[in-house]
Amino acid sequence: MLKKTFVLSLLGLVIFITLFLLNFLYINEKDIVAYNNLAQKNLEFDSTKAYQKRENVQKDLYVIDKNTRKHYLISSKLSEIFLDRKNQKYELIENLNSITLICYEDILDTQMMQHIKYITAKSGSYIFPSHKFNLFDVNLSFINTLNFN
Repeated sequence: MLKKTFVLSLLGLVIFITLFLLNFLYINEKDIVAYNNLAQKNLEFDSTKAYQKRENVQKDLYVIDKNTRKHYLISSKLSEIFLDRKNQKYELIENLNSITLICYEDILDTQMMQHIKYITAKSGSYIFPSHKFNLFDVNLSFINTLNFN
């Protein structure tokens, strides 16, 4: 009796799984219409652009170079971000105004001195995904200071 119940249960389970998979894998007209609607919405989204305006922006970047961590501080009074999507590829352009960039560079162990680059610019732009950072009307200062770490 137990063997007969097991075989019938197994047969019922196999039939259920088969029907489920056939229903899941079978593509009907309703599925095609829903897919075409999603594809059309995606094409409409491809042509859209996004814009964001921010004030008093500060960014901290940490980069590993020669087994040391370097700190870059970027601040800007005004930032405008433009995001454009074409053919499912993104391009981001960030325009910055009144930029201050402080680069904490190499530490000289023997003298306990650190090189710092202090850069100011009236404007600049950052482009992603190429990672280009362009500055315009730039002032560059080199500073050596004691490292207090």
